[in-house]
Amino acid sequence: MSKTKLFSVLLIEDNPGDERLIREYLKEADDTKFEVSSVVTLAAAIKSLSANKVEAILLDLALPDSQGLETFYKLNKQFPAIPIIILTGLDDKEIAATAMQHGAQD
Repeated sequence: MSKTKLFSVLLIEDNPGDERLIREYLKEADDTKFEVSSVVTLAAAIKSLSANKVEAILLDLALPDSQGLETFYKLNKQFPAIPIIILTGLDDKEIAATAMQHGAQD
C-alpha cells in the first residue's frame, strides 16, 4: 500500500465553476492529496506566493487584472522556482508552445 503524498497548489482562476471543476479533478488523484489555495487575480497571487510556500501553480491566462501570456511572464519572473501549469480554454498550440519555451511546465 502506497503512502499518500500531500502536494500544495495555488490555483489562480477567476471563474467559480472552473475552480470547482479543477478541485474535483484533483480529488480524484489516487496517491496524492492536493491542498489547494485559490485566488482570482494576479495581484492576489503574487501576494499569496510572497507569504506562502506552494509546490505548483495552476494558472488561468484570463484574469481580471492580467490577460494572455503576460500573466504567465509576470508570475514566472517573480517566482521562477515554482512550476507553473497553464490552464486555458483556448485551443491555441502557438500559445502553448510559446509558454513552454519560456518555462511553463504544461
